[in-house]
Amino acid sequence: MKTRLIVIVLLIAALSFSVVACGKKNKNNNKNEPLTGRYVICDITDDPDDTSFAEFCAEYSEDGFDCVDYNYFEFSDGNNYVFLLFGEIKTEGTYIRNGNTLTLTASVAGIATTASVSGDIIIWEYDNGAKLIFEKK
Repeated sequence: MKTRLIVIVLLIAALSFSVVACGKKNKNNNKNEPLTGRYVICDITDDPDDTSFAEFCAEYSEDGFDCVDYNYFEFSDGNNYVFLLFGEIKTEGTYIRNGNTLTLTASVAGIATTASVSGDIIIWEYDNGAKLIFEKK
């Protein structure tokens, strides 16, 4: 009986891991497929200022805007990307996808940063473990 309960718990845990951040299921399992389209911000975790995603987006809604329109990654042909943050910080460049890792290299400064990708979710770590999470729109 105890063994059966452990197996059931493990199956439930495995199923829960197939659902990723921001409520979507992992649709794209090809780890080397190029990225296309827009990935909009959908969550913030471990922010050093304890800013929640709701608080982050509230600043935009006070002015009549939607935060997802001002915080996104856009991927196009030729492994090109545009990253817009706060509607003010715009970085363009190229990326290389190697499995679940994206290496993003800015065109202007040539500075590279990494993010992780799992299906339709991109997680970008920005400050001592704090993460911005983006979901394909």
